[in-house]
Amino acid sequence: MAILGLFSGKKNHPLADAKEARAALAPLAAAPPLDAVENVSAWLEPLPGTDGLKLEQCTEIALLLDETAVTHARRLARDYLTTPRTVRSRESRLWKSAHGYWQKLTLTYADCLRRVEDTPKALSPARLALLSVRLLHAYGVRLKWEQFRYGPIDAALWADAGRVYLLATAGKVAGTRVRLYANAPDDTSAELEYLKLLVFHASSMDKLQPLEIELAGRLIAWFLPYFVLTHQVRPENVYWVDAAKALPPTRLAQLPQIAASLRFFSTGQALAAVDKLKARIDRGKEVPADLPLGGQYPLATVVTVLAHLAVCWAPRPPMRNADRHQVTRLLAVIHDLDEISLRLSGGAGRQEGETWITENISHGGMAARMPLGSNVWIQVGALIGMRPERSEQWLIGVVRRFARETDSQGVVGIETIGKSPRGIEILCGGMKSEAILLDLPLRQGEMVTMVLPARAWEDLMPVTFTLDKLPARLLPFDISYQGADFLVGRYRVDSVG
Repeated sequence: MAILGLFSGKKNHPLADAKEARAALAPLAAAPPLDAVENVSAWLEPLPGTDGLKLEQCTEIALLLDETAVTHARRLARDYLTTPRTVRSRESRLWKSAHGYWQKLTLTYADCLRRVEDTPKALSPARLALLSVRLLHAYGVRLKWEQFRYGPIDAALWADAGRVYLLATAGKVAGTRVRLYANAPDDTSAELEYLKLLVFHASSMDKLQPLEIELAGRLIAWFLPYFVLTHQVRPENVYWVDAAKALPPTRLAQLPQIAASLRFFSTGQALAAVDKLKARIDRGKEVPADLPLGGQYPLATVVTVLAHLAVCWAPRPPMRNADRHQVTRLLAVIHDLDEISLRLSGGAGRQEGETWITENISHGGMAARMPLGSNVWIQVGALIGMRPERSEQWLIGVVRRFARETDSQGVVGIETIGKSPRGIEILCGGMKSEAILLDLPLRQGEMVTMVLPARAWEDLMPVTFTLDKLPARLLPFDISYQGADFLVGRYRVDSVG
C-alpha cells in the first residue's frame, strides 16, 4: 500500500512525516506480537484528537497502523486461545491488549468517518470504500474478542456498524470490492463485512467455547457468499436488523416496523453448503485441505461447530425439549471434578462455593443468574455441582450457555446430567482418579454414565472401583461429551459385588 507519500511534513503527528513513520514502525515487524500490538495501540490513542491533521492524513495513518499490526493481532489471538485459563495473569493481559487495540482502532476509524460525513467529498470513493470495509471488519473482530469472554456487548456497536454500512450505501460504495489487507486472499466489501457481523451474532456464540468461537468465525467467512442481505421483504428472510438502531439482528417472528434503514438476511444456500461440507468430512474423515481455517483444528471440533451453525441457521429455531417453569431459588455451586467428587463423598471440600439464583427450571436443566466479581473459572462447557436451597442432594450440570450482562452479573444455561450422583475413586491401567458416577443402581450388563478426567479414559481398559463396599468393574463403551479437562463416558457394567 503506497500511502506514506501522502503524508505532509507537518509535525502535528509524528507519523505525518514519511521518514519518521518508517523509522518509528519498522522495528515492530520483528517485535513480539503482544509488544507490537500494545505499541500500535499507543500510536492510535491520540490520533482522533490531533489538531491540524487533515482527514486524508488521519485516514492514511490509521490505515498504515492497521496494516502494521494486523499480523501481530492475529498471532495474539492464537496465543490467547492456546493459553490455559489457569494462567490467569497472562490470559488477562492478552485479552486486554487485543481488545483494547481493536477498540481504539474502531474509535479512530469512526472518527475519520465522522469527518467524512461533515465533508462528503474529502475522500475518494476508493478510499471511502476501504475505510468502510476496514472499520466494519474491526467492529467484527472487536465483537469476537468481547464474545471470547461472553460479553457484555455494548448495544451501541450495532448502531455504529449500521451507520458505517448506511454511509457506504449512500456513497454508493457498499458493494465496492476491495482487498482488506495486502496479504488477504480475497476481496471483500462493506456490505459483506456488515453481513458477516450480523451472521456472527445470529450464530449463538454464547453456546460455544472460545476456540469454537474462533473456528465459527472462520466458517462464517467461508459460507458468507451463500447468505443474502436485502432491503426487500421476502418469504425466505430469517433475520432482520434496523441499521439505524442500537439493536442486534433478530429472528423474523413478525414483521418489524418498516423503515428505510431496515435490512433482512436469509441463509440462502448456506445450509446446503454446510451439509455438503459435512458429507466431505464424513467421507474423508479429515478436514478438507482447501478449507481456509487459519490453523489446525481437531476434526471433532470442526464437526461440532458445523452442527451448531446448522441449527442456528435453520429457517425455524429448534424446539425446546422440555417446558420451562419460572422458579426463583438459591443454588449453591461448586466446580472442578475433584472438588465435586470430594463433596459427593462426604468431604468438606476446598472451595467456599458460590450462590446463584435460578430463573427457570425444566426437566433437563435450568437458567440462573450469577455474580461475577473475581469469578474467572466460568466458561461454556464447565462442569459444576449444584445444590438447591433446603436440599442435601447435589446435582451435576454442564454450562451450555454463558453471557455477561454487565461486568458484575452473568446469566448461564445449565444442562443437568446427573440427579443422584456419587463420588468414587476409580482405578484404570494402574492410575487412580476421582470420578463421578451418574447412574445408579449398578446392574450387570446395563449401561452407566460416568464423569472422569480426560486422561483417565482408555478405550479398551476396564475401570474398577468400590461402591458401598462392593467391588465393581466397568467396560468402556463410548464418550458422550468431551469437556476441557474432563469427559462424560458410557460404560457397560461387567461385574458388581
